[in-house]
Amino acid sequence: YGMLLGLAVGQSGGTVSGNTFNGSSAAGNGIGVWMYGDCTGITINNNTFTNWSSGSIQAAIYIGNSDTPAQNTAANATISNNTFASSTDGIRFRGGQPNSHAGLSLVGNSFAGTVGTYIRNPNAPTTVSAAGNTYNSVVLNGATPTADILAIADKMLDKVDVDTYG
Repeated sequence: YGMLLGLAVGQSGGTVSGNTFNGSSAAGNGIGVWMYGDCTGITINNNTFTNWSSGSIQAAIYIGNSDTPAQNTAANATISNNTFASSTDGIRFRGGQPNSHAGLSLVGNSFAGTVGTYIRNPNAPTTVSAAGNTYNSVVLNGATPTADILAIADKMLDKVDVDTYG
């Protein structure tokens, strides 16, 4: 059992930008960027995430702290203009951490159709806006046709899928 971890971020403030995170050789868990601890105000932008799809935690970006759930926060953090492809989860929040990501800005990202679950949010009652991102070449906004919205929703894991999720 092992883990391939591209980068762990556990301090407030700071920027992760312009990197390529490729998990093609991951054995066990595979995480591109793990946001743990107090990540208030962190910016993750203009990165490319591919091939994060092995182990029980399989995410390009994983937000959560298994040791101290109450400590974790991505409050007022920004995840923008990143590209996600060929991964089990694009962005995954750890369960059991409600309200840990209030004010999170998640915009301008591009999720390829090869991402299994675009966003996995098991944290009720906290919701995350998925608008302003591109999913399999479709921009999600107020003009997105219903058929495209439903196709995007099929690749989100949230309260619609599991009653106790956010």
